[in-house]
Amino acid sequence: MRMNRAGVDWSACKKIPLAVWIAMLFVMFSVKAFCMSTEPEGDVTSADLESITFHSKVFQASPVTFAHGEFRLPAVPQSASEVVVKLTDERAFGTLHGKSAAAIVMVATLGGTGTFSELALLIANAQGWINTDTVLLGDRVQVHTVTIEDDHIAVALMTHGPQDPLCCPTMEVMKRFAVKNDQLIVFSETIRQPQSHLIGTVWQWLDTRYNNDTQTVPVNPADYTLQFMSEGKLVIKANCNLTRGHYSITNQQLSMLIAHATMVPCEADSLENRFVQDLMHAAIFFFRGGYLYLDLKYDSGTMRFLPQQQE
Repeated sequence: MRMNRAGVDWSACKKIPLAVWIAMLFVMFSVKAFCMSTEPEGDVTSADLESITFHSKVFQASPVTFAHGEFRLPAVPQSASEVVVKLTDERAFGTLHGKSAAAIVMVATLGGTGTFSELALLIANAQGWINTDTVLLGDRVQVHTVTIEDDHIAVALMTHGPQDPLCCPTMEVMKRFAVKNDQLIVFSETIRQPQSHLIGTVWQWLDTRYNNDTQTVPVNPADYTLQFMSEGKLVIKANCNLTRGHYSITNQQLSMLIAHATMVPCEADSLENRFVQDLMHAAIFFFRGGYLYLDLKYDSGTMRFLPQQQE
């Protein structure tokens, strides 16, 4: 028997078939690669979300697991009303204190009129993605954006001012969450001035949806624009005519008044009259996903605008 300096009999290894050697090496490298992996790579995928157990602060009767982006359960046994928790598209991915993290907004209804938005924190480890904490953002709030930056999570949302009814929040707020021991902690809440987003931008009209399920859509949105200037001045382009006027804002309530307009005849299918009439009936403005929305009086419809691209 031939031994090396370490006392290993290498001659016995010659008796092991080559195929067995290859299989052994494959197992060794696979185990090494598995041990070196401490967390999943990339962002949370749809498949990941279906396998994660979430903990809702609104619905605490059981953990929440999603199927096709939603969780459903009878509100009470043999009841037609349901508890429904849904994942939204408002989510962000990044790094928090050196850990891969995700912040995802989910919305829960418990069979009543409330619609509760929650922020779920996900942290990646060797076992996968784990929901380590969830916080309530509010009832019937409107979440605009979620970002992860500088080791904190920022959530821009529309919430209720002191005089707002539950149906209609009007106060823009930026909430910032620190993460300590994988838990969410609010460290700042700033009221944002919505006028700063509104003024100066040229907004082009995309469509108006009315409460009778009809819709008006301009062929060329660039022909119908709206611009709120400083000092309450208003500039409107309505197809072939230019209109000027004044506006006033109280919180997010809006009123507009036409001062004068050009009188150029437009083509027969022009939407200038409809456009101007709808603008004069605007009552409330708000932002969502980069769009400007104007709600018309008496809940009769909603106009939608997008910032015009500068050439």
